[in-house]
Amino acid sequence: MKIFKSCESWFRQRWPKLKSRSEKNIDAVKAIYDQPIIPMIVTHIAHPKILKKTTEKGILVIQSFDWIQ
Repeated sequence: MKIFKSCESWFRQRWPKLKSRSEKNIDAVKAIYDQPIIPMIVTHIAHPKILKKTTEKGILVIQSFDWIQ
């Protein structure tokens, strides 16, 4: 399992490459395991546009600022 630590600008710049690599990783895992796969990204905070894009694609975004409560 890979966890990508990112800031908003890093994420925005690298989204196409990250998305492509993640899809390949997900396909590889699906080929081995016969279980549902939940792609997720862990970040401190994500812009609403990024949240909308990832939600549309079925990617779970975990924002660490939510843990501080």
